[in-house]
Amino acid sequence: MLTTKEQQFIQSNLNTDTTKLVLNRAKYLEFDIKKLANQINIRKKAISKLPTWAKNPAVFFPPTISWQQCSSEFTAIYKATILKQISDGKSIADLTGGFGVDAFYFGQQFEKVVYIERQTELTKIVDYNNKVLNQSNIHVVNNDSLEYLKTIKVDCIYLDPARRNERQQKVITLEDSTPNIIEIQDDLLAKANYVMVKTSPMLDIHKALKSLKNVEAVHVVAVENECKELLFIMNSRAEATQNIRLTCVNISKNNRIEKFDTTWNNYISINYSEPKKYLYDANKAILKGNVVGGVGNAFGFEKIAPNTHLLTSDELRQDFQGRVFEVEAVIKPSKKVISKYLENGKANLITRNFPESVANLRKKWKIKDGGNVYLLAVTLENEDRVVVVCRQLLFKDFE
Repeated sequence: MLTTKEQQFIQSNLNTDTTKLVLNRAKYLEFDIKKLANQINIRKKAISKLPTWAKNPAVFFPPTISWQQCSSEFTAIYKATILKQISDGKSIADLTGGFGVDAFYFGQQFEKVVYIERQTELTKIVDYNNKVLNQSNIHVVNNDSLEYLKTIKVDCIYLDPARRNERQQKVITLEDSTPNIIEIQDDLLAKANYVMVKTSPMLDIHKALKSLKNVEAVHVVAVENECKELLFIMNSRAEATQNIRLTCVNISKNNRIEKFDTTWNNYISINYSEPKKYLYDANKAILKGNVVGGVGNAFGFEKIAPNTHLLTSDELRQDFQGRVFEVEAVIKPSKKVISKYLENGKANLITRNFPESVANLRKKWKIKDGGNVYLLAVTLENEDRVVVVCRQLLFKDFE
């Protein structure tokens, strides 16, 4: 895929404007400059998403869509780890192979991995990359996954359905994805003990659980406080249960993992309070899992209001799974009052259960973005709308 000379060219031009390279391609007649420019552009992005791939000069990156749709290295490691924990770790089939990131990390946890992908060129790229990355236990198959499914029996099956329709528009629901998981779930459960389905973080978990069979666990996965994936684990040997495990995890790129375990729809009552000395803003995985109340009870906190998903306490907890703010004042949402707390006209503006958007409020109150001051526009339990003036607390363990 990449000759030694091409690898050297890419490495020496990682900081070069690729547009200029293409425009001056007459200077580099021995190279396919468009090909190498694309490799340079994707490799620079891969530094944060796929650092292992980015560090290896021989790795070849696929076309943009395949690159954009692939899992990050951090979520792939997490998925491989949890599947190994619940299974015997002998065999797994990745039915929606793509760029092969998930299959690569399955290969580090399972004895045998079967990667299935119907795009011939993509399978060639993955086979080549597995060799340069020294991963030898992945069997690459160029075939239709549903046809190949008829021939296998494995411990685990993994699917990441394509979330684009025929017009390449993004879709979210399981029914609109390819393959349609709802239609084939019986076939999947007949071929593996465990089936893991990765979906868009925008998917409605409640609706998905009504459509999927034998779900025993749901994982909400965020990276650097950005929700990336929903994972549904189906167990062929267990009946549907009301006690579905829910895990909300936020993965930092320094390998720190914030995790909260509970059960789905485990409603926990919580007390409400006006802002105390500290405000706690749970990470995005917890917010998506709708378990802010459960987290609050676990820490002994109170909540601002039923639909204002902020927690508060007079106690400082550095191990909280999210951002921590120290409250300086609770003020009226008026330009005149707010202006007294700005630093050079700047503040970081956040809304929670407030009727106006950040953009509108910033314009209305004439606030520039930035600085150390945080303004949280919120609605309290008594329906009063206020602005909480805060400063974010940063701890060494969070950096």
